[in-house]
Amino acid sequence: ADTATSSATTSATRAVPVKPVKPLRKAKKERTLKTITVDDRVAKYGKYGLYNHNGVLTCRPCGQRLDYTRDDVITTHITRDGHDRKCAAQISHGAQYVLAAGYEEREKLRQHKAAQAKERAEQRRNPSHNTQPWDKEREKKYRAQLTTENRAKREAFREGSDVTLPADSDQTTLPQKDPRTLSDDLVFVFLSNGRSLALMDELRPVFRVHSAVGGHMCGKSQAETYVRPTVIKQERTTALNLLRNDVDDGGGMGLIFDETTDCCDDHPVNIILTTQKRMCYVTTAFIDRKSPVNNITVANAIMNEWPALNLPREKVLLVLVDNAGYCALAFTAHLQAFFPNAKLRTCWGHTGNRFGAAMLEHPDMAELREYLKLMRSLVFFSRSLLWLASTA
Repeated sequence: ADTATSSATTSATRAVPVKPVKPLRKAKKERTLKTITVDDRVAKYGKYGLYNHNGVLTCRPCGQRLDYTRDDVITTHITRDGHDRKCAAQISHGAQYVLAAGYEEREKLRQHKAAQAKERAEQRRNPSHNTQPWDKEREKKYRAQLTTENRAKREAFREGSDVTLPADSDQTTLPQKDPRTLSDDLVFVFLSNGRSLALMDELRPVFRVHSAVGGHMCGKSQAETYVRPTVIKQERTTALNLLRNDVDDGGGMGLIFDETTDCCDDHPVNIILTTQKRMCYVTTAFIDRKSPVNNITVANAIMNEWPALNLPREKVLLVLVDNAGYCALAFTAHLQAFFPNAKLRTCWGHTGNRFGAAMLEHPDMAELREYLKLMRSLVFFSRSLLWLASTA
């Protein structure tokens, strides 16, 4: 009985399955991926005309933004026909660029395609020519040809070397400038000469092809919204520095101010400062719409804007105003204590203009008014004829 019991116990013990112990997994090493930045791409592809434009990889000759995280996108762009053409045009004008490797093969392929296009055009002129239908089989061959051409471009780019074209010796080139700086210079030139900023839209294609700026020249809308305020601020700073230098040399200043109404029904007070060497517009003070326009509000607007100019009040020796009574009263009642060494003068040109307008309203000047009206109509009619002749 004991033997049977022990054998049953042994068999029961053997019947219990034993789970195998799994070996511990080895900890995988964390891979450290190198973060590619725009500057890394510029260091590698900058010789092809790519640069960092406010954190965006941009092609300067083409004016196109590129995805800096994908190397294939960059290589595809710099081997395109459009990039080769625009980059070669800028190289001929002195830009320090090179063309991507495989330029000779791409040029031969372009010439071959141009010859095929010319041949097809000549065939279309022939009335007996029958154009092949565009079926699936023809589309399949066309896509296979494109795949072969792109593969050949990539292989030529990897195995070949860069191509440097000679620049034209008779071209006078300027050093490359930041597009923002060049836009500021052009806006300043247009504003100084009274030209419309609409010319910026006409100049963009010229700069796109014949300059190192590419397509990054601003247009009319951007020039009016962003560039013009920046240029005015820069010129205001320059004018104030020149005025401070003149005052430090021992010269005095003259203050000219005039209140007017603009197209938005605001009431600005334009402030101009003069010295013996220059006359500069410095700032415009605005009167609150809820306040009336009188001598008090005009004087307060000038006194509120003066601390920002950082100019000595004691150096103002002359204050010039127009024929408006409240402007003269603003000085005599309020600004005379603010500018203790200044004297008030009235603009005789403004007074003479008002005097002539008042004389024309006299009853005895009826014949003169009719004569001036006739002359104005003749001048307007002659200008209209010239315009019609120029547009005919």
